[in-house]
Amino acid sequence: RPRPAPGTGPGMMPRIRRRLFQGLVALAMVAAGTWFGVVEVRQRFTHVHETDARVAGDLVTVSGRMAGLLVELPVESGDRVVRGQVIARLDARVEALLLDQLEAQLDAARAERARLDVLDRETDALGHREAELRSRIEQQRLDVADRTIRSPIDGVVDRVFARIGEYVRPGQRLAIVHDPKRVWIEANVKETQIRKLAAGQPVEVRVDAWPGEALRGRVRSIGSATTGSFALLPSPNPSGNFTKITQRIPVRIDVERSGRRLAPGMMVEVYVDVRD
Repeated sequence: RPRPAPGTGPGMMPRIRRRLFQGLVALAMVAAGTWFGVVEVRQRFTHVHETDARVAGDLVTVSGRMAGLLVELPVESGDRVVRGQVIARLDARVEALLLDQLEAQLDAARAERARLDVLDRETDALGHREAELRSRIEQQRLDVADRTIRSPIDGVVDRVFARIGEYVRPGQRLAIVHDPKRVWIEANVKETQIRKLAAGQPVEVRVDAWPGEALRGRVRSIGSATTGSFALLPSPNPSGNFTKITQRIPVRIDVERSGRRLAPGMMVEVYVDVRD
């Protein structure tokens, strides 16, 4: 029985197709690697890429001036609030009673002054008494009003730190709110790249929460000190040993308004276009 010529057997075509496919795959991988390498090299010259960046905002701590029992807390984390909306109420019954007493004393002093209007000395004394009572009444009204704690801004309640029934102290943190319309990006850029940055440069912002999407922004300002300068626990080096570590400088980036809601603390990556 004659043997088939070399390269013409029935299993040869599948092998040829497989090798051709493998070659095409390898070629595609080389092309893709080359393309990504070119893009990476080009981007190193035209952009500053930073992964140490996150969304920042003005987190406002809501607290009270007075001490007392917390009797009302009508908000929870995630609630939207407007400026002046009640965040918490403290028990104000004692202060309200004292206010009523002072107002009653003022009414009595006015009545007595009207009755003794013909006697100058006594009416003068009553006039001083009325002025003192009015001052005390205004102070007491402030004390009563300060037991209702209101939101200082329009915004969102980020977290509540107290519960009804707790006794709170003056200045104790009750809640944190922020205005979602006033957020920005804070990027900590290596000091070796900071010379490339300037205010007004365009920035592409990629948020980890929405991969594949990009937001637009611009460099607002560049910090005048490194992030390490603000460390609570500085690391002095009295031994003389020294390790050089690249420092980072905070850069503020304003983000254009979009339909996405940026929350303080979200991680982002920024690409600053330094060609301008």
